[in-house]
Amino acid sequence: MISEWRRKTKVKPGGRVEVSLPELPDGETVEVVVRREAKAESNGKRPGFGSARGQCKIADDFDEPLTDFGGYQ
Repeated sequence: MISEWRRKTKVKPGGRVEVSLPELPDGETVEVVVRREAKAESNGKRPGFGSARGQCKIADDFDEPLTDFGGYQ
């Protein structure tokens, strides 16, 4: 049977992470997974419509049939 406990903690100097679980018996083998919380880098403003204008180019023949897929069409 697998039991799971989740704890949040702060990383200590030297990258050390400490977790204390009194529920676990001494000497038991456990798996420890460390996951960093993603921090969104944002200035708080959403991009406006047209803010990417001129950054995307669509080829003139975009709507033409692809010759590589001739046997499938």
